[in-house]
Amino acid sequence: MSDRGSVTVETAIAIASLIATIVAGLGCATAALTYIQCVDAAHEAVRAAARGADAPPVDGVRIQTETAGDVVRATASADAGLLPLELHATAEAALEPGES
Repeated sequence: MSDRGSVTVETAIAIASLIATIVAGLGCATAALTYIQCVDAAHEAVRAAARGADAPPVDGVRIQTETAGDVVRATASADAGLLPLELHATAEAALEPGES
């Protein structure tokens, strides 16, 4: 049996593994940045809703606010980009006096 061509096959497998690792790392980094964006958007939305104002729009982030009693809750969600995930962040705040 000949070992001819085995170096080429091993190199191809190594390159494919390296590319897969890089793509997975980029996907995780993108997901982390998107999650931070969701957290920031939820905090901004809940602060605005507590004052009775509209939440500022954020590209790629869906924001939903709801009020229960004297507490307002904002939930921000977005797709993670390269990874098949949907990320969520929630923030709560008390309504400002005079707001309902």
